[in-house]
Amino acid sequence: MTTFNDSEITAQRVEAQRTFAQHLRELKEEMLDRLDEIHDLLREAVQEELMDPICLRRAEAYWLAHVRCGLTSEHEYMSDDNNLDETIRELLEGEDDE
Repeated sequence: MTTFNDSEITAQRVEAQRTFAQHLRELKEEMLDRLDEIHDLLREAVQEELMDPICLRRAEAYWLAHVRCGLTSEHEYMSDDNNLDETIRELLEGEDDE
């Protein structure tokens, strides 16, 4: 039977936290890239007169902003209370609890 001492368990936990945080960062970047792609498509639809510009403005003012704010603190909007960046930070702060 294998036994682990506290420092081994702590090291394993820290490594797991870092792995999870890195994976979350990668997913966040993918999501931000897709969000930018969606925004570009909406602008293109307006330029090609396939969509009313008001639809683009509403998307920018509401759901595009909400999704971006939910993913990162790096945006031009006022709110950055709780988002994926904050969750990653909290996950990594758990390293200090050990």
